[in-house]
Amino acid sequence: MSIEVTKLDPAERATWDEYVRESPTGTFFHRFDVLEIVERHASARLAPLVGYTGQEPVGLFPVLEIRKGGVSTAYSPPPGLGLPFTGPTHLDGAKLT
Repeated sequence: MSIEVTKLDPAERATWDEYVRESPTGTFFHRFDVLEIVERHASARLAPLVGYTGQEPVGLFPVLEIRKGGVSTAYSPPPGLGLPFTGPTHLDGAKLT
């Protein structure tokens, strides 16, 4: 089994939020509107990543890139904002086995 990871187009924000609602581990902080607020406050660039097996979405990973001094770092969530974990979340674990 392989998982293909793609960056979701921001125009598909409703799709992202639907995936968050379907996820047993998705939280308020995974919602696209919230991630955009975090993106602005952290001076970051959001990369909403979705993992697929075939056409079926199996996971989400909201990555925020921060560039300083020519160096890019990826966070989820960015440090210093006091946010809870917003790292990867899965959609249907049964499809991964």
